[in-house]
Amino acid sequence: MLYPDGEIAQMLSGIASGATYHVFYGNTLRIPANCNLKVIILKFAPQLQTIKVSGTNNVLHALHVHESAMRRIPTSLRHLQGLQTLLLKKGVLRTFSLENLEGIRNLTTVGLRFNMLRRLEPSKDSQLIMPIEDLDLSYNQLEFVDMEFFIPFKRLQRLQLNYNQIKQIIATNSFVLPLLHYMDLDNNELKQLNVSKWNVLKLDVLMLDNNNLSQLPIGIDRFTSLLSLYLSHNQLTTLDLRELEPLQKLRRLQVFNNQLHTVQPNCQALQNNICQRVSLPTLNHLDLHDNKLTSIDFNSWDLPELRMLDLSTNQLKRVLNLNKKFLKLKELLMHHNDIYCLVRNGTKKDYNMVFDVQAATDNTTCLSNSSFPHPYEQGVTCCND
Repeated sequence: MLYPDGEIAQMLSGIASGATYHVFYGNTLRIPANCNLKVIILKFAPQLQTIKVSGTNNVLHALHVHESAMRRIPTSLRHLQGLQTLLLKKGVLRTFSLENLEGIRNLTTVGLRFNMLRRLEPSKDSQLIMPIEDLDLSYNQLEFVDMEFFIPFKRLQRLQLNYNQIKQIIATNSFVLPLLHYMDLDNNELKQLNVSKWNVLKLDVLMLDNNNLSQLPIGIDRFTSLLSLYLSHNQLTTLDLRELEPLQKLRRLQVFNNQLHTVQPNCQALQNNICQRVSLPTLNHLDLHDNKLTSIDFNSWDLPELRMLDLSTNQLKRVLNLNKKFLKLKELLMHHNDIYCLVRNGTKKDYNMVFDVQAATDNTTCLSNSSFPHPYEQGVTCCND
């Protein structure tokens, strides 16, 4: 144990570079200023209420504390000037204040997952800059997030806020996170998200699965470096690809398990025959399965790199202008729809994998008004109207 005044820590630091406690029974962890341990790990510390560092310590690089009774991050951690990784997991932390970590110049990784965080306290110091690159606040109890809290995080690259109870995220003023490239907001309770004041020019992954969103994030066109956008298990009823057209680097778009009944642009639905085209030149993965689509028209879609398209488990009866549209398409999933195809003897049959059957290679005439040259094999597939 490292109490009452850290003598065991001092003793261990003379013979080892790290100390791991499977069970720590004390209510205070004391770390001497002259302790030479580089790593301290407490795997189970149910009575631990605070950590006291007696003076400036430049040696300790990693501090991991699991299942403690601490409600706040101890202020004395600021004396750990060499600290690079701080993990306080499976505890009862209620509040996260940056002042308690101020001045730790090399602190790049902070993980506070599986706590009881309900509040993020914005710093009152407008000049504060935090060196943290990877921040994990997942599996907490946050309901409200003010993005002002993250203004000092000028080096932040990864931010995890998934598995909270977030209902609202606000940004009163424009802010910049110049290096942020990954943000996870999965499994929250967001009904709307406005990102119009976010300056996150390097963001390439945004995860919003399992929320209650009824529309695309407002201002999503600002995220011009985005490579992957995840929107599955929400409440979207319409998807307008034209709103995503500024995202010219987008490669993966997942919007499955929503309430989609329309994907725009849909030229077939226009009366004046004027249809605006949409171009997503790098999109190679589009997943729209488990929605309520009854028809989809690819005529105005320019997706030259599309390799995977999942339209399964919808209510599709018609798929228009698919032939030779996506020349690099390798995988097309259409099972569990209302499309019927005719085998060569004219018998109607429901194919779960419509485009995986061997299409006719002769000049078979379709008995229905809808026919599809197979998108990546020879022949014709005949389907119902």
